[in-house]
Amino acid sequence: MERKLVFFDIDGTLVSDDSEHIIPSSARKAVRQLGQSGSYALINTGRSYFNVDENIKSLGFDGYACGCGTHIILEGEEIYYRTIPKDECLRLRDMIKKADAAPLYERRDKFFYDTASRDIGWIGKLKRLYKEQGKTVTNDAQDEDFSFDKFCIWYDEKTDMDFFHREISEGYDFIDRGEGFAEIVPKDCSKATAMTVIAEKLGIDREDIFAIGDSLNDLPMLKAAGTGICIGKNNLLWKQADYVADELRNDGLAKALEHFGLI
Repeated sequence: MERKLVFFDIDGTLVSDDSEHIIPSSARKAVRQLGQSGSYALINTGRSYFNVDENIKSLGFDGYACGCGTHIILEGEEIYYRTIPKDECLRLRDMIKKADAAPLYERRDKFFYDTASRDIGWIGKLKRLYKEQGKTVTNDAQDEDFSFDKFCIWYDEKTDMDFFHREISEGYDFIDRGEGFAEIVPKDCSKATAMTVIAEKLGIDREDIFAIGDSLNDLPMLKAAGTGICIGKNNLLWKQADYVADELRNDGLAKALEHFGLI
């Protein structure tokens, strides 16, 4: 059998997208079986590598495409990294302040917050969660080493989104995650571009690539794969998938891999 390349989103696909953040035992077993079968198992996530937890890394993935394609590690080697120049980071920081949004700036090794911004949406809850996980929540957009690869914003009716969109339209993609939350990524990076880089490096054809996700920001990944799998019936994603699996908590991930004979 030809070696397959299987990409996994994290939140809602591999880890429950709730306050418990559970990896079902069936999913743990399935990922390990996939590796034992000779196929490649890789994370493909919007998270920075810094934010991929040890309980995920312990499953033995062959690589990590992080930050929506801005950072790629394959078999322990960094094979791609795209960051935003410092002067542009400062321009974006000042623009976001003017727009009155709440940002989270993400780099491969750390996060930066803006202590001057309002706590909009669930950014405050996220900071508390990261603090509980032992992650630093005191890095600030005014720090000397401030720079980032991608960023997220929370916004509300007070945020000037028309101004914000004008300022990012030329160089960035706006990924609307709903509920006043969005990811912003350089236009030349995505979960799909990361897949292309890895597939070319490994010499694997598109028909042997599987992508598994659960939300709208996984759509480029599912479209770029030979087979796109949606975990759960997400109304924004499932119609775009080649296969719709059961919910994660109902062993949907393991069932999907079994359905395609990957384990």
